[in-house]
Amino acid sequence: RRTRSVIFPKQVAGFARLGYPGPRRPSSHHLEPMRDLIRIFLEAPGSRPWSVLTSLVLASLTEGIGIATLLPLLAVVGGGAEAASPAARSAIDGFRWIGIEPTVPALLVVATLAMVAKSGITLLAMRHIGNVSAEVMTELRRRVIERLLRVRWPYLTGQPLGRFTNAVSGEAQRAALAYVQVATLLALFLQTVVFIGVAFLVSWQLALTALGLGLLIGLSLHALIGVAKRAGRKQTEHQNRLLVFLGDTLSNLKPIRAMGRGGSFARLLDERVMAVRKSLRRQTIAREGLSSLQDALVAVSFAAIILLVHLFWPVGLPTLMVSGIVLARTAANVGKLQKAYQQAVMVESAYFAMSAMMDELDAIAEPMGKEASPPLEEGIVFEGVTLQHAGRPTLHGVSLAFPAGALSVLIGPSGAGKTSIVDLVLALHDPSSGRILVDGRPLDGIDREAWRRGIGYVPQELHLLHDTIRRNVTLGDVEIDDAAVVAALDAAGALAFVERLPEGLDATVGEGGAKLSGGQRQRIALARALAKNPRLLILDEATSALDPATGRAIAERVATLKGRMTVIAVTHREEFLDIADRVCRIEAGRIVETLAGGGTGDERASSALLTARR
Repeated sequence: RRTRSVIFPKQVAGFARLGYPGPRRPSSHHLEPMRDLIRIFLEAPGSRPWSVLTSLVLASLTEGIGIATLLPLLAVVGGGAEAASPAARSAIDGFRWIGIEPTVPALLVVATLAMVAKSGITLLAMRHIGNVSAEVMTELRRRVIERLLRVRWPYLTGQPLGRFTNAVSGEAQRAALAYVQVATLLALFLQTVVFIGVAFLVSWQLALTALGLGLLIGLSLHALIGVAKRAGRKQTEHQNRLLVFLGDTLSNLKPIRAMGRGGSFARLLDERVMAVRKSLRRQTIAREGLSSLQDALVAVSFAAIILLVHLFWPVGLPTLMVSGIVLARTAANVGKLQKAYQQAVMVESAYFAMSAMMDELDAIAEPMGKEASPPLEEGIVFEGVTLQHAGRPTLHGVSLAFPAGALSVLIGPSGAGKTSIVDLVLALHDPSSGRILVDGRPLDGIDREAWRRGIGYVPQELHLLHDTIRRNVTLGDVEIDDAAVVAALDAAGALAFVERLPEGLDATVGEGGAKLSGGQRQRIALARALAKNPRLLILDEATSALDPATGRAIAERVATLKGRMTVIAVTHREEFLDIADRVCRIEAGRIVETLAGGGTGDERASSALLTARR
């Protein structure tokens, strides 16, 4: 399946740098706009096109029956079946054939029931369309998020997060609106087909004339459809850039305000806002221009048809009245059709942008591996591991071991490669050369999700959810009950301050944990890592914001975990060096020294460790 896409040049270049195939470009030949819209209706995830289409057909047919019933009804009222037109007599014969005597009361009942049924079926159909559009929006969001959770980590770190935020919020909503507009377009099209069918039954000359004028109106205003379509695509592009920039602004709001650069930064924001405004203005001009010209052309066309009837095709009053109703409804529907079509093409780009994004994310999904995750009874071994990140080497032939049940500490200057080693253990990166073994089995063949489920991880840069303490510890995992949350908070040294909060576990932490101190945020993050009793605990500068007393308390708690779980810590805190089993010094991506830690009880090792600290 090919998808039309909104592709940015920088994005495509980024794929080449990362070594991944980019999203498939649209076909070189021009795809008909209507075909694109029909594809949205048929292919949108979560849509139920045939049930929607069936309800729309039933609604259109019942309305057509109701209008067609007016012809024999007016004929009977005006002079009886004998004086009726051929079309009216055929309708009267049809009623008699199904056992209904064409009296005024009977025909009134049939017409009324048909109109009421049409209204009821249309209401149900539009309600169904509303429910399906909500399902389309939800499913698009779910699929994007699901793919984001599987994508290769190097790609994700090189993308602006605002782009994905925009897709999950704004573009998903506009894509669902595109589905609604296409469904509305189909409903109006079916109604118009039925009206033209009734018009042919009444007078084929009138029907052909109305059809010709309708096509003429459509062709006359088609240029405005193209303007709206191009403006819709521009809106998708500019809105994406605006929200990416807005996300960056909010992330840097504190330094911007602290250095008094709000005015200059606001000017950058204005440039992006004006680009979106320009595309919206073009959409408005196209929409209002279509509406105004359409009303004028429909009025002229309707008057022309009535004049033609009067001059060239004299018909009886019943036929003229029904023809007037049918033609008026047809003319109105032609106008609604073009408006719905214009609205659909203005928002269709959001759907195809999301489709392109999902193709893009599928193309760079990480290999998950199939082997069962080992129990980590022996340890993790690096054998000559080299890693290149963004085209630059960050690790050079690293060989080291993390024994199972031991506490291993990585030390070294900033940028030495400590976090790169951690990311390799987490299987977020793959070695450029060499291999990583877990209990003697290659990590790249292990089911990565199963492996990660056995890891507790505390990153250096903490981002707590703007939610309760309970949710921040469980991350939505229903298997972690309140008893496990309390135990994890206690193990992390956070229970005391949580119990002092009026709301306890239900206390909200603010945006990114703004209501908590740095040390409190890190203790909540540590509790999150310990909540499921992982077999591997990774601490990446996890105690850097803690005061010495709390840091020592956390180190003492971590020391009690040795033997029950494997611990890897990136830190320079002395309290961790004192309890470590192994200390590895890393410089410029190489292991330059491996020492026995103070936790081994070896005096010679402790002396060497003191020298290493100095």
